[in-house]
Amino acid sequence: MNLINIQTDPSHIRAAGAFNGTSFSPEKREASVIQGYIDHMAAVAAEFEKWATDDNAAQMNADLARYRSKWVTMENACLSAHSRIMSTMIAGPANFPVRSMQKKNDTLHKRTTEALEWQEKAIDRLRSAYNPARIANAPIMADDPDALDKLQAKLDQLKANHELMKAHNKIMRGKGTAAEKMTALTALHGDEAAVTKELKDLAIMGQKVYTFSLTNNGANIKRVEERVAELSKRQAAVDSGAAVLTEATIANGVTVERDLVDVRLRLRFPNKPSAAVRDLLKSRGFRWSPTQEAWQRQLTNNAEWTLRDMTPKLQEFYP
Repeated sequence: MNLINIQTDPSHIRAAGAFNGTSFSPEKREASVIQGYIDHMAAVAAEFEKWATDDNAAQMNADLARYRSKWVTMENACLSAHSRIMSTMIAGPANFPVRSMQKKNDTLHKRTTEALEWQEKAIDRLRSAYNPARIANAPIMADDPDALDKLQAKLDQLKANHELMKAHNKIMRGKGTAAEKMTALTALHGDEAAVTKELKDLAIMGQKVYTFSLTNNGANIKRVEERVAELSKRQAAVDSGAAVLTEATIANGVTVERDLVDVRLRLRFPNKPSAAVRDLLKSRGFRWSPTQEAWQRQLTNNAEWTLRDMTPKLQEFYP
């Protein structure tokens, strides 16, 4: 039994009359568009069915229903624009409104481009939300309430992979016949197919042992350890009741605010910053928050470094 069901009805697509002015067989074009709609939604349903579980199926169906509704709206906008277009082959060349048709063609092109760009982004967002591989590789944001647990799990996995690669290298560099090494590697990796794949992947990179991968993994371990330490320190400060909101002046009238609860680094100005200052802020990752009435970005070590780097420039604007 399928968990994913996207409701499709030919009546959703208002194709009637859309091709009367551009085709000798408008009914066939209409039928083709409607079938394309049904086929597309069936393909989307089949793709997401692979990732559906009893736990996420209800939310996934709701998200895909919203995707279908928006898709239909944008497709109908394209069809509406197309219905206003005439071709000289259908209408004849006499007194043909060339300029008017060019504007209408431009409108159709705009609607089609908007629809295609939206579709690409919308499907990508849904894949990021439900594809297990994407979820596993998604960046862990500092303001995620489970960030520390997720980072620790990621760190544990990186360390396990590190030990696995070191053990692999020890076997490959050690004494023994090829058959003996294969037996040892099979015991390490779990099965012979996994060993064959690992050796093939290494051979593609011109290696028999892990060198680049081991170095990169070590760097990743260090990076994640630093993030774990950073978030642990921040969480300890919050748990201990220490100041979770601190302010300091970095330029004339410009204050910096560190919010440990919302995990935000904020800059407050005495008045609306000039265009040059706004460009500087945007280039350094700060965005205007109407609710906070401040320029802010996520509170990270990189954000602190960025602030130190840009402070002299802000002091020039606010001496």
